[in-house]
Amino acid sequence: MSISVQTDNPSKGANSTPSAAVKRVSHGRSRRREMLRYAPLFYLSCIGSLACMAVAMPVAIAATGQLPQTPLLLSLAVHMVALGLFFFAGHVRDGALVCTAGFIGLLAWSAALTGGLSSPLMVLFLIPPIEAILTRRIRCTQLVFVMTLAGLVLTGMFARPLEADFAISSSQLVLMTMLGMLYTLSLAARIVRAHSVKDMRAKAERRAVEQFHTVTHDVFLMLQRDGTVTQSFGALQAVLDCDADGLARSGLMQRIHVSDRPSFLATLDRVSATTQRDTVDVRLRTGADDQPQRFIWAEIDLSVLPGANGHREICALIRDISAVKKRAAELTLAREKAEANDAAKGRFLATMSHELRTPLNAIIGFADILDEEVFGALGNDQQREYVGLIRESGGHLLQLVNDLLDMSKLDAGHFQIVAEPFAFMAVVDRCTRLVGQQIEKAGLTISIDVPDTLPELVADQRAIRQVLINLLSNACKFTPSGGSITLRARKDGGNLVLSIIDTGIGIAAKDLGKIGQPFFQANNAYDRDHQGTGLGLSVVKGLCELHGGSFSISSVEGEGTTVTVRVPFAGPRTADCGPTDPDVANTVVLAKLQRERSAAPAVKETRDLDGVDPDAPKQDLFEEEGHRAHG
Repeated sequence: MSISVQTDNPSKGANSTPSAAVKRVSHGRSRRREMLRYAPLFYLSCIGSLACMAVAMPVAIAATGQLPQTPLLLSLAVHMVALGLFFFAGHVRDGALVCTAGFIGLLAWSAALTGGLSSPLMVLFLIPPIEAILTRRIRCTQLVFVMTLAGLVLTGMFARPLEADFAISSSQLVLMTMLGMLYTLSLAARIVRAHSVKDMRAKAERRAVEQFHTVTHDVFLMLQRDGTVTQSFGALQAVLDCDADGLARSGLMQRIHVSDRPSFLATLDRVSATTQRDTVDVRLRTGADDQPQRFIWAEIDLSVLPGANGHREICALIRDISAVKKRAAELTLAREKAEANDAAKGRFLATMSHELRTPLNAIIGFADILDEEVFGALGNDQQREYVGLIRESGGHLLQLVNDLLDMSKLDAGHFQIVAEPFAFMAVVDRCTRLVGQQIEKAGLTISIDVPDTLPELVADQRAIRQVLINLLSNACKFTPSGGSITLRARKDGGNLVLSIIDTGIGIAAKDLGKIGQPFFQANNAYDRDHQGTGLGLSVVKGLCELHGGSFSISSVEGEGTTVTVRVPFAGPRTADCGPTDPDVANTVVLAKLQRERSAAPAVKETRDLDGVDPDAPKQDLFEEEGHRAHG
């Protein structure tokens, strides 16, 4: 079965839309309820009018000798209007009131003819107010009472004494008595039914409230200011494992854990004084008093409701949160365990980095001495080749250790940067000299496109050098012989935009989103031609973010790759750098340098790169720069 709903605007005269049908049904139900409410008033007014005519008409004919046409026609007109309003025009209330007005007017005329205030018809003046009260409409009741008073006044004003021979027959008296008794019985039955319906509605409402609290597994309590329970509803068995009588005997305060009672009482007093809603978490004892104690975590939501005679009632909504507390404890334990593991990983990396770099410095230093033949020439070319391989492998291991250390510090948030103004072009010249030998060995060409008008860059010079060296080394590694590398820098607003463009092998589109993740390499096969661990770009990305900048990469497989770094000229924000203590940072750096120098006496003295000899071996400078950058 399929249901379709038309959402377009209906054309003129169209009444078949679902909303129109719903409105018609709702209007029909409302009209039927109004008719049931005002029908007794309408019908009794009609019947009373006929009774008045039946009693007063003979008296009027006997007194005047002719048929009283004016009251008869006027009463008929009023009742016809009331009939149209009640059944056909849809104004049920107005029709009942018009009919009641006609009845009271006719009753006043009839009572005036039959003795005035002493007329036997005076008892009929009780019917309209009683029926108006049963409609439970204040406005209607007020109007009917006003009309009844007006009718009584008119009866007294125009009362006429009865003739001496006028008397009600016994049959009429019996009929009127029976009608009165029947009306009284029907009135009593309707009053009893109205009270029973009211009781049924009250019971249904209480049952709905109880079912609601049972379904939601909550307990609803009415409390006094000292915590005494006056009423209880909801899932008492499911939450507290007791009934209302058991809770009343033991009391809520006795079920709260001793250590949680002060906080509960303080919250209760605060809510009572400020009438502001508040919550408190406590441990509640469940089960009967003679059972072993078992506690659950419960959240008690306290609020104040206005009560009778200006007194305020405190409402307490109790919800079992034991599962939430257990889950929070598990999450806290898991977080602490993860933090401990992360700290252990950081200590392990720091220890291993130091222990590995110390012998690597010696290996690289002695390899340099042998390669430069300081203590004598090597015997043959194969020995020179082996020395070169030893030095190259040592340099690769040192770079790996430095990347691991930097990555661990970036992950832990312990990598501190010290921003200072410097000329960006000077850093570019130094880095290109450092990687120059690597580029020349790979058979590549490099072009520098940096305008002289660039302002000074406020950043950590050591970090910017590391970013440039990592990007240039990465481009050199993945660009085949005969290719080219372009280093381009531009000013874009308040940012320095640095781009490294190569004509290398490129990166597949499916791997672009993963570039920058630690240890990820686009070609991770065992037979790949390039060395590395996949940490270089991760370090670059982390350093850029520390400076408040960004890192992006675009590539076409087989055509080349463009890496773009954006760094603000004004320097990183304080929040990006993190809180630093210069004294502590300098002390740590000096201690590391002293330990490394004492552990590797054979390593050549580190030279100042600002005064470096341009003719010095570039590979030595590269390794020493890496050592200084990570030391």
